[in-house]
Amino acid sequence: MKTEQDIPISFVGSMGNWNKDIVEYFRKIPHIRGLSFDEQNALKDNFLNLLRRFRNDPFMKIQKEDIPHMKGRFPMEVSLIHLITCLERFKSLSAMSDLGLSLYGYPYAYSEIVLYDEKLFGCFDFTPSVTLQDSTRLYNRSKVSLNLPHGHAREGFSWRVCDILASNAVLLSCKQPDLVGLSKGYVKLPMFESNAEAREMAIKLLKDKKWREDLSAASQQMIEDKCRFEPKFRLVEESIGGLSLFSEKPGKTEWLDGTKYLTPLSPHVIKGLHLTRNVLVELLYRETTVKNILDRISSKITKRISHRVNRG
Repeated sequence: MKTEQDIPISFVGSMGNWNKDIVEYFRKIPHIRGLSFDEQNALKDNFLNLLRRFRNDPFMKIQKEDIPHMKGRFPMEVSLIHLITCLERFKSLSAMSDLGLSLYGYPYAYSEIVLYDEKLFGCFDFTPSVTLQDSTRLYNRSKVSLNLPHGHAREGFSWRVCDILASNAVLLSCKQPDLVGLSKGYVKLPMFESNAEAREMAIKLLKDKKWREDLSAASQQMIEDKCRFEPKFRLVEESIGGLSLFSEKPGKTEWLDGTKYLTPLSPHVIKGLHLTRNVLVELLYRETTVKNILDRISSKITKRISHRVNRG
């Protein structure tokens, strides 16, 4: 039975707004001793000029002196890529927030949207989408599903592209030359170069069921012919002489019980693994910082040393 397509437009992915290095940089500038207001504004203008240059050449190398007083957790190039990705995705998604858009991703990232666009925040769905089964279900429920810009991705495209193309949804993507090449001869996929164009295409797709069905059928055929394991293995065979990846005999799978080959873990090691997991979860959801974790470790070490000295 075909899945009901009850989601007009979906996007499964991140906003790209979890890197706060640049925000922290501008929060810190007014507190740098000796900087006048004019010098603070000059740093802002210098950054925006650098951002414009980086947009045109996302592989340019940024020197330390290009951004005075900058001390971030990430290389500056990475922070700019995250910033551009966030800006572009925010604009693209805002342009479609009134068209039945549904967003799926980390609540930490999407919750901040309420500060700037309550309509877009209203599109966020807290239902998790973390497995292939989750995303496949969402894509099949969607009439249109989005592939949005990434700050440095001039070539290639996201993992989500083929997942969408294999589903019942129609892919609406930012323009990607490699995607055009992959789909050539099968389907002319709708692609946009501006947020206004993305909105216009989304409206047309939602109104034209026959167009969506034709695009989806052609996309699925392209995936079957070019993107499954068998055609990929054929290409590998053609590229490497004498290699055979296929057999007339049926294959088999064997389940290996890993517990037979593992040394039983002691209780204190298991406790340590649980603590490590909890720390990673805290970091993932931004409930703590690396500095706080290091401070906690340092405090525990100090207490243990003090305890041993007192006992001695």
